[in-house]
Parts: sequence; C-alpha cells; structure tokens
Amino acid sequence: MDNTCPSPPWQEQPFARIWAETDPRTAKEEVSKVMRDPTTAIYIDASAKDGNLGAAVVMLDANDTVCRARQIATSLAQRKVTKADTLRDWSIEWNRSVKGQYLRKIDEAAPGPHVRKLYDHLPRQRAGLLAQLRIGHNWLQCFSKRMNFSDSDRCECGAVETVVHVFIDCPKLREPRRQLREAIGDRFNNLAAMLGDRTQRRSKITAKELNAVLDFAEKSGRFRKRDTELDSMNAGRLRDGYPYTDQLLLYEGWEPLDVIGPYEIIMNLSYFHNITLSLISDAIGPVTTQPMQPPNSPLAAHNHMIPLSAIATHTYSTAPKLDILLVPGGVGLDIRAAANDTTLERFVSSRYDELQYLVSVCTGARVLAGSGVLNGKRATTNKSAWGFVTAKWGWGKYKLGAECEVDDGWEGMDLTYAFMKFLYGNETVDKVMGIIEYAPHTNPDWDPFSVMYKVPGVNMSMDLKDCAGPVGI
Repeated sequence: MDNTCPSPPWQEQPFARIWAETDPRTAKEEVSKVMRDPTTAIYIDASAKDGNLGAAVVMLDANDTVCRARQIATSLAQRKVTKADTLRDWSIEWNRSVKGQYLRKIDEAAPGPHVRKLYDHLPRQRAGLLAQLRIGHNWLQCFSKRMNFSDSDRCECGAVETVVHVFIDCPKLREPRRQLREAIGDRFNNLAAMLGDRTQRRSKITAKELNAVLDFAEKSGRFRKRDTELDSMNAGRLRDGYPYTDQLLLYEGWEPLDVIGPYEIIMNLSYFHNITLSLISDAIGPVTTQPMQPPNSPLAAHNHMIPLSAIATHTYSTAPKLDILLVPGGVGLDIRAAANDTTLERFVSSRYDELQYLVSVCTGARVLAGSGVLNGKRATTNKSAWGFVTAKWGWGKYKLGAECEVDDGWEGMDLTYAFMKFLYGNETVDKVMGIIEYAPHTNPDWDPFSVMYKVPGVNMSMDLKDCAGPVGI
C-alpha cells in the first residue's frame, strides 16, 4: 500500500512514503527503490517475528550517503522491562510533582457511587442545594456567624438556625413541613435518611422523595445566598473565566428596552469575560418589535409604530444548552395570549431544569408564570401592567424593588447590573457602568413606580423627590 503524504511548499515531489509489505522479496525491492530515490531524506524500516521487534532509522545526505543510522532490536521480555521502567519513572515524577499531589487529594475526596447516584439526576441548582444540606456549608445563620458574615446565629423565631432546626423545629415552616412529611413518610424522623445518607441501606431514598426534601428547602427560603458585599466581591473571582451561555427569547412584538438594555451591559462585559449570547425565536432571521396582529383583533393596533429588528440565531428546537435564559416583555405577548400560543411557555418549561438562572424583564414574568416555574414563588413585573398581569397569572406576595431578587425573577433594566455584579463582582461591572454612563437603581426598598401605579400593599407615602422621571403625572 503506497500512501503519499502532501509535499512541503519547497518540494514539488512527495517527500515521504510509507509501505506495509508482508512479502520479504517485495519489501527488499521497495527498500532498494527508496534508497535510490534522491528525494528521500530519512528512511525508516521495522519488522517483527516470533515476538521480537526490529527497527531501523537511516538518514541520507545530499549525496545519498548514510550520515546517521540507528538500529533497535528488542525481544518481548525486553519490551516488558522497558515498559515497567517507564511506568516506574512516571510514578516517581507524579508523586514528586505539585500537580500530582493536588490531583491525588481530589481523587481521594471524590464521592462514591452512592453519592453520585444522588446527584446525577439533579439539575445544577438543586445539586448545589443538596450539597449545602449534606456538608453544612450553607447560608444559615449558624454558618454565617461562624464565617463572620453575620453577627447573629439566630433564626427569626429566636432559636439557633441550623439544618435540623429548619427541617424539624422552626414554627414558621409548619405548613411546608407537613407537606414534606406526607411526601416522605417515616423517613421524616431521620435527617440523615432524608438527605440520602449511605448508612441507610435498608431503605435508600428515591428520586421523588429527595426532590420533596429539596422542594421544602427551596420553599423555606433559608438556603439562598445572602447578597452581601463580600459574596458579591467573591462571586467574580469564583466564576471568572466560566464561559456563560446567555440566551434571549425573541418574539414578534418584543420590547426594545427589555432586550437592548441588558444587551448593552452584557456586550461590554464580554470584553472582560468569556460570555456567549444567543437569540432564540420561532425561526432564524429578523424578529421585529412590531407584532403581527390578526384581522379584527380586539387589541390595540401597533402597525403605525416604528419597528426594530434583531436577528435570531437559533430556534426553540436548535437552541444550545442554556446557563442563563432572559425573557423580555412586550406587546407581542398579548398577541400570543389572544391566539392561545404557548410556544414560549413550553420552551421555558422544557429547559428549566438545565438552567442555572432564569431571568424575566417587565411582563416577561407572565411567560414564567404560564410555564409553571413560578408556582409557590414570588415575582414582580412592570408596575403599569401589574393589574392585568397579576389578575391572570396571579402569584405570591409582591416584593418591593426594581432590582431586588425575587426567587427566579427580576424586574427592570437594573436587574442586569445587579445580576452581572453577582456573577462577576463589583469591579468590572462598575467599570462598565462608567463606560456606558448609566447610574443603576440600587435601593430595593425604593420603587416610585409602584406608587405611581398604586400597586396593592405599597407604601403610598414613599418619598418620590429623588426619582429622575415624571412620577405622579
């Protein structure tokens, strides 16, 4: 078999040839040809017989004279000795090196098969929550005080806030605890069994039971990270270099500010950090802000408004694996709702488990609500749309703040500042704010637009003098 390698730029003819020939006579003839070939610079030959390996390397000069040659002949036993010597040398080097020491520690600490089975079926967020419960490194007050993040180790009820207290004793969690007891039965009497301790071999926890335990932990609201300054500073260092995959949902009638505002910040941050951004819609190509309304639609017409288009890079079926998904608001959601189009809701629901973070802007929260992921959670939306959104997709108690975290939803353009600060730390994100000359709203207890639109439960005597906009007109 004659396989000719591509010739280098300085040589018109092939410069290397390889033969695999079993007939000795033919092999010798081919070798003779090669030795006479003026284009051959290096000749290599190898053969094997009865477990012995022989090899030769010959280098020729410009006059076809051998200028260097090396022959190797090893038996099977010799090869075994060579292999053993190589492995021994590698083992010595491995044990001496810093890298070897570090990786051995990781290998020794790797979880066993039982623990891996507990985590394998869990999405990343819930796996992190289970790790908090099992190892005790969480943001309960007892641990926060130990790490000097908090001055008190007490729960709201006055007792020391530990995992046992939250799951078994805290009087403020009676109803979620009752639901947990119904879901896991006798396992409730043993915290180790609830968390899948491997010593509980007679009755291993099922995936359904474990998810019930994690549901309780999420409902308690005790295991979310506190948004402390230290945590915000550390966040950037912990996540620096991670190639976050951001996705924006687009649909006809999307709100420009809900997309372009976050994009402005993310685009500038991508200069400093590894971020990818995809735009997802019904089809690849331009997606306009002008909704296509059906004839005789009862909704107000928007055809006279100036349109803007963004280019979708993926469809719902071709979208890559997501880390972060942002759902903007817009009048197009009204058109889809009137047509009973639930494509967006079904997409969010299908991808929810793989997400690290799910973010909504403005009335995009209605997509989250329609997909079922807000059940039992708090959320917020544009205050001018508060009435009709909560009437149809009513959810839990309103929490003040245009940029405050409310479980899996955020509200307002300022969410991007707060969210990116959480991911990457203060220094870089504040630098971006200076570049784009934007002053984010950072006080979660001051929301003048909730006063303007008389959101139920809001403090109507809130001071509005510092608001930059025409609140109250």
